[in-house]
Amino acid sequence: MKYCRTCGREYEAALDYCPEDGDRLRDLPHSSGPRLAIGDVVDGRYRIEGLLGAGGMGWVYRATQRSVERTIALKILPPSLARDEVAIGRFMREAKAASLLSNPHATTLFEFGQDQKGTLYLAMEFVDGPTLGEYLERNGRLPPIDACDVAIHLCNALEEAHQKGILHRDLKPSNVILVERPGHR
Repeated sequence: MKYCRTCGREYEAALDYCPEDGDRLRDLPHSSGPRLAIGDVVDGRYRIEGLLGAGGMGWVYRATQRSVERTIALKILPPSLARDEVAIGRFMREAKAASLLSNPHATTLFEFGQDQKGTLYLAMEFVDGPTLGEYLERNGRLPPIDACDVAIHLCNALEEAHQKGILHRDLKPSNVILVERPGHR
């Protein structure tokens, strides 16, 4: 199976591009435990809109915070890890670390919680843009001036994290989202 990062839908492995928006499909990572489906609701508050990605510590979905109709990124700890004390501890440390950051170049954590079914989640700011990895895949390399801007913003965010005793441990192009914000390229 493959999925579209833009619309969040899953497709058969034979397709290379999303029939909805033409974006390149990505391989669906293997994970133990069931995934959430579009329309599922987590903790009575977050409606799943689509899959953004997955990694070793969980699935990340585009979701809507129902009370204010705000689009968010919702990271879910897979059920297979929800009984693993080490994984739970790592997930909780990630939540606490993210809650300490206020840099405009770091994602804002809105909430960390656990629903009645025992599902652990992080509700975070949804940042809409290509990852650095996607940009490099499409365009080769960044122009030097843009590479310097990205490096400066990354260093600013990392400086704040390091001052608070936080190490990122998974900094890579697929975890850097390129977006323009007022006053910041």
